[in-house]
Amino acid sequence: MYRILTLYAACVMMLVVNGCLTLEGGKDTPPSMEGPNASLSSYQQKALDYEKDGERELALVNWRIAENLVARRIAALTDHMEDNAEKHYQKGLSFAKSGERLKAVQEFLTALRYDRNHKSALKQIRKLTEPSRSISYTVREGDSYESIAAQVYKNPSYDFIVRSFTRPESKGKLITGQTLSLPILELEFTRRFFNFNKELNRARKFYKEKDYQGILPVAENILIHVPENEEAVFLINSSYYGLAEKYFHQENFPAAIDMLKMIDPRFRNVKNRILYIERVQADRIREAKDSVNAASYKKAVELEKKKLYPKALSAYESMDSGYLDVKERIVSLKSVMRKLADKHYLLGVKYFSGQKLEEAVTHWKETLNLDPANAKARKDLENALQLLKKIKEIK
Repeated sequence: MYRILTLYAACVMMLVVNGCLTLEGGKDTPPSMEGPNASLSSYQQKALDYEKDGERELALVNWRIAENLVARRIAALTDHMEDNAEKHYQKGLSFAKSGERLKAVQEFLTALRYDRNHKSALKQIRKLTEPSRSISYTVREGDSYESIAAQVYKNPSYDFIVRSFTRPESKGKLITGQTLSLPILELEFTRRFFNFNKELNRARKFYKEKDYQGILPVAENILIHVPENEEAVFLINSSYYGLAEKYFHQENFPAAIDMLKMIDPRFRNVKNRILYIERVQADRIREAKDSVNAASYKKAVELEKKKLYPKALSAYESMDSGYLDVKERIVSLKSVMRKLADKHYLLGVKYFSGQKLEEAVTHWKETLNLDPANAKARKDLENALQLLKKIKEIK
């Protein structure tokens, strides 16, 4: 019996919240709690407690009450945002009629911040923004409205502007390769939307997380609006140093040096750090060369043992000439190859004299393989090949 009464009471409460029942002379009465947030959390907690106890019917009732409170809150906030958008839109129209273009665009932009789908405000901004005062941006793969706003306006919170100026045929979606024509926002415009404390806290958060890449656009945007802000200057220079160290540990030495060169000398003297990184870079290059030389040397020796002399010579010549005994080996190998080339040349002459043209061709080809500059072998080979061709034609 108690459970039935409890369930009935909960259902009555839900009907009241939904507006199906009225109290106090027919007027809707809000829940007598500490406020909408407290009411919402209390119903959610009750729902969870009922679920835990296996009371699924009561849990469902409380979840529905909580859902209704959320819906009502969303509706109220939506109405509030739309009302504010319309208010700023009307103010913008007044400024536009009186010829105050700057103030008009400010109001229309504010209207769009409250209601991103306010087509009339968007139409007015496009009308007041001269084509010559626009920025062309080509969408790249991986771009988002926020990332484009960060690049163009140095502030990802201007994403609503980018979204508003996306072509209608793209149905509000970014298409790789499409070109956006974005309005240039004078500093007077952006100041209206710039929240100094919020942006500075964002920069501090990035700094705490060591997200140095994230700091830069935020701190630079702060300096655009507040040029004298020393903390933003500190954060930018710290970011350059942090990025330099990151690149150094990744052994991307050129990028590390570039970052260090961006640092204001008054912030930190980095000359010695640059010199150190340059020395490490030179050591790494030397180590890499030594590694390549060692591999090539081993390969050349193996080829020489297999009597693949031309390939062995090519491997020796690809190395630094000062590595181990490479110079001596090249001289010795060339001598061996010349002697062997002469031997094959004479064998070719012998076979040619004995009218064994194919054997002569084989030996003269080997002669040129070992000694490409041997003019006699080249000429004799051409003659032998011509004779072979004529013989085949006769047959």
